[in-house]
Amino acid sequence: MTVSYESKTATEQQHKTAAEQETRNREVFFEALCRWPLKEHEANFKLLNDWSGDGLLSLEKIDYLLKHRVSGFNPDVVTREQLIEELAQELRDGCSKQTLSDYDWKQQVFRMGTWSLRQLREERRSMRLRRELTTATAARNYLTEARGEAEKKYQGYPKLLKSLVPAGEIFARETRQYLLELAKSDVHAFKKYVRLYSAAQIDDILNQR
Repeated sequence: MTVSYESKTATEQQHKTAAEQETRNREVFFEALCRWPLKEHEANFKLLNDWSGDGLLSLEKIDYLLKHRVSGFNPDVVTREQLIEELAQELRDGCSKQTLSDYDWKQQVFRMGTWSLRQLREERRSMRLRRELTTATAARNYLTEARGEAEKKYQGYPKLLKSLVPAGEIFARETRQYLLELAKSDVHAFKKYVRLYSAAQIDDILNQR
C-alpha cells in the first residue's frame, strides 16, 4: 500500500509533537524534584504522567496531587537526608575520575548540608552529565549535536544548555531558574543573555518549550 505524502507528513508531525511533549514533561518533572522530596526515577515520572489526566504535566497538577493525596496516588518519596547521602555516594563513586581527595569529598558533603533542594538536584544533574562526558570524543559529539539542533531552530545563535555555571560560581545551575532569577535581580545581565542566545531561545526556555 502506498503511503501518501500527507499521511507521512502527519505521522512525522505526530512523532515530533510527542517528542516535544516528552521533553517538556521531563523538564516539569525535574522542576518538581527541585520543589518536593520525590524519588528521581521512572516510576515516579510515569505515575505523575498517568495521573495528569491528559499526559501533560504541570507544577499545578503535581501540587494538587501531592496536597490531596487522592486514593491510588502513591509516589515514592525521599527525605532530604537520604538525598544528601545518595548524592554523597555518587560523588564518592566518581572521585577517582574527578581526582577528589578524601578531605575535599568530606568538605563537599558538609556543604551539601546547607544546600537547598534545588541545589542538590541541580548538582546531581551536573554530576551525571559530567560522568556521561568522560572522554573528549563524547564531549565533542555532545556539543556537535547540541549546536546542530540549535542551528536549525535558532539559526546564527549558540545552543543554551539545560544547565550552566554562571560567571563567578563553581556549581552548575538549572538554566531556566537562573534566567528567571537574573530577570528579577540584574536586567542588564539578562538582556546580555538575550543578545547572545536570541530572544526566541530564551523565551522557549522560560516557557519550558
